[in-house]
Amino acid sequence: MRPVRHDAEPHLFEVGQTVRLRNGLDRRPGSAEFFRITRLLPPAGEALQYRIRNEAEPYERVVTEDRLDRVDTANDRKSGSLEERVFGLG
Repeated sequence: MRPVRHDAEPHLFEVGQTVRLRNGLDRRPGSAEFFRITRLLPPAGEALQYRIRNEAEPYERVVTEDRLDRVDTANDRKSGSLEERVFGLG
């Protein structure tokens, strides 16, 4: 188990923020792409971690910060489509 660092950099993303999961070997094509941050987790070694959730999936995922991309919610709020499509919000 990796030691927990108490002097780590602050998390880049916040709870409730919508993010995009980068493609990786553990992600099937066509699987969920947009997620909401549900919890900030302690770092694993040098990597900051997050718990994320997509409403279309029956589970949460734990990912490191380098696997996430920021979603431009300012543009998405204009159309309202991202939040409605991903989380059913209106």
